[in-house]
Amino acid sequence: MPGDDEVLIRIEAAAINPFDLSLVLGHDAPTRLDHIPGRDLAGIVESGPPEMVGTKVWATGGELGTRRDGFHAEYTVLPVSGIQPRPDRLTTQEAASVGVAFTTAWYALVDIGCLTPTDRVLVTGGAGAVGSAAIQIARWRRSERIIALVRNDEEATQATQSGATLAVEDLRELGDADEGERPTLCLDTVGGPVLNAAVGVMERRGRLVNIFTGGDGTVLFDLRRFYFANLTLHGLATSILDVRDGARILATIGDGFATGALQPPRIAAVLPLSDASDAYALAAGRPAGKVVLIASGEDR
Repeated sequence: MPGDDEVLIRIEAAAINPFDLSLVLGHDAPTRLDHIPGRDLAGIVESGPPEMVGTKVWATGGELGTRRDGFHAEYTVLPVSGIQPRPDRLTTQEAASVGVAFTTAWYALVDIGCLTPTDRVLVTGGAGAVGSAAIQIARWRRSERIIALVRNDEEATQATQSGATLAVEDLRELGDADEGERPTLCLDTVGGPVLNAAVGVMERRGRLVNIFTGGDGTVLFDLRRFYFANLTLHGLATSILDVRDGARILATIGDGFATGALQPPRIAAVLPLSDASDAYALAAGRPAGKVVLIASGEDR
C-alpha cells in the first residue's frame, strides 16, 4: 500500500524502450536481477490522496529498472510528485510510449542546450525515437531552422514529417554554409564519427549534447576545431532523471500533446503483459515503432 505522499497505480500500458532491453541483456547500468524493468507507464490511480483516486496518469524515470522497480508489472507505487495527469487526446498506449524519448529530448535541448527560437538545431539520428521527439520539440519552440541527419530517403521523409526543415545524409553537405547559417545547437543521438562531423559544421560558440555512442565508447574529434570555434560539449545519461524530473517535463510537454502540436511515437505492436517474453523478442528486432505491453483485459 502507498505511504504518505504516495499513490498506488494500476498499470494499463507500458512501453519497451532500448534501455529496458539493455538491462535485461546485461548490457547497461548494473541492476539487481529482481528489479522489474520498464521506464514508461500509463495508468490509473487506485489509492492515495482522495482527490487523485481515479486520475489517469503517466510517468517516466531513469531510476526505473535499476534503483526502483519499473512498470512492466500490474501495479506500482510512486510519489505523488512523480506522476502527472495524462492528456485526454492520447490513447492509453500512446501515453505509455512518450516518456523516455520526449523527456530525453527535452532535457537535452531545453534544460542543457538552452534552446531558443533563434537557434539553428541539428539532430543526428533524426528518424529515431529521441531524434523525432527533438525535432518536434524544436519546431514547437519555434526554432528557425531544424536539420536532421538521416540514413536514407525514407528517414528523410520521416524527419520532414516531424518538422525538420532540411534532412541530409552527410553532414559535409553543411560544410560550405557561411558563418551565421551553421547549426548553433546539436543533439547527437549517434556518437562515434558522427560527433566529429558535427563538431566540424557547428557555428562558433555552438553547443552539442550527446546521449549515445556505439562500440567501446571511444570517439575521436578535431579538438583544434573544437576550441577555436569555442564550442561546448555536454553528455547526458538519462539515468540521472528520476520520476520527479520526468513528471516536471511531462507537465510541460503535456500541453503540446493536448493541442496536437506534439505527436507520440509510432506504435509497432501491442501485446498483453502475459506475453512479455514475446514482446521483448519483438522489440529486440528493432521494429519501426514502440512495442507496448498492456494489462490483461485491456483493449489492444
